[in-house]
Amino acid sequence: MYRQEKPLVLMSTASAIPNNLAVDQIGSKKFAEQIAVIHPGYVSVIPIDSEEQKTKYVAVRSSAGESVLAQVSQVMWCKLGNETWFVIASTLGIQIFDSKAEKCFFSHPCREGPDVSDSASPQLATIGSDLLCVGNNAGFLYVFHLFDQSCEAVLVQHQKGHKYGISALTGPSDKNGDVIASGDQDGNVIVWAVNRDHLHKDATFPSYGFACTSIHIWHRHIIVAYGSGHIRIFSVHPTAAMLVEVAAHARWITALDLAPDSGRLLSIGEDALVRVWQIREEQPMMEHLFYTSIRDSLLVGSRFLTSNGSAFCVAAYDSCEVHCFHLS
Repeated sequence: MYRQEKPLVLMSTASAIPNNLAVDQIGSKKFAEQIAVIHPGYVSVIPIDSEEQKTKYVAVRSSAGESVLAQVSQVMWCKLGNETWFVIASTLGIQIFDSKAEKCFFSHPCREGPDVSDSASPQLATIGSDLLCVGNNAGFLYVFHLFDQSCEAVLVQHQKGHKYGISALTGPSDKNGDVIASGDQDGNVIVWAVNRDHLHKDATFPSYGFACTSIHIWHRHIIVAYGSGHIRIFSVHPTAAMLVEVAAHARWITALDLAPDSGRLLSIGEDALVRVWQIREEQPMMEHLFYTSIRDSLLVGSRFLTSNGSAFCVAAYDSCEVHCFHLS
C-alpha cells in the first residue's frame, strides 16, 4: 500500500522523546515543505524537496538571547491569525518564532514558580485562529491570545487542569472546532469546551493505568494512545463513552498522527512497528490498513506529510535517517 522512498538525512540522531517529529503542512499546502526533529538543546529543520533551502539549526535561547542547554519536548508549526509561527516548548517554557525559525518574538516560562521541573515537558496545541494552549508538567494549562499585527501574545487563562503532569494535548482538527483535549501521565483524559478564549471542563475519561502518549480530535471523537500500546476512541456528545479499544502495539506507543481529510491514523511504537489505520464514523470505526517494521530501531516520531494521509515519515532514535513512505 505504501512504498518506502529515499530517506531524509539528519546530521545527528533524534532525541529519544515521544512525538519527536513536526511538519510544516499548513493551510493550502498540499505537501509538507519541511520537517523538524528535536536534538539535545536544539532543533533541526530539514527541507523535504527543495534545492534552494538547506538544513538549519534552531537553538533554544535564554531571555537574554544566548544559546542555552535546555531539554526540548515539542515543536510545531501553527497558523494563528494571518501568520504561520514556529513554536518550541522546552524546560525554559515556550518560544514563538517566525515561520522560518529565524527570529523569536515571544517567550514565556509556563511554570508556577522557580522550580524548573514544572515545565520539564510542556505540550502544545492551537485553538481556532488565534489561541495557543500550553500544558505543563505540574498539570496547569496556559492559554495565550496571539496578535499577529503586533507579533505579541497575551496570557488570557491559567488554571490547574490535571493532578498529574500533562503529557498530551490537542486542539480540533479544523479551525471551527470548539473543544480541545488533554491527557496526563497517569492516563486521565479531559475534554475542554472553548468559549471565546477560555476553557471549561466538558468531559472526563478515567485512567486505564498507563500514561497518555498522544491525543487527537476528529469529528467530535477523541483518539488517545497509551503507554500500554492501546489506542482508544471516545465520544463526547451526546454521551461521554469509549467506542473503540485496540491493542495496537506490543509496547509503548511513541507517536500518533491523524490525516484530517481522510481519517487515516498513523501510529508507531517501541515494538519497531509502523501502522496505518482508517477511522470512520460508522462501523467498523477503526480498520487496520498497513504495517511495516523498521528493524532494530526505537521509533520516536511519525507524521503524515499530507492532509489526506498519502505520505508520511518516521524518525528513530540513534539513527540519522528519517524514513519516508508514499502511497503506491
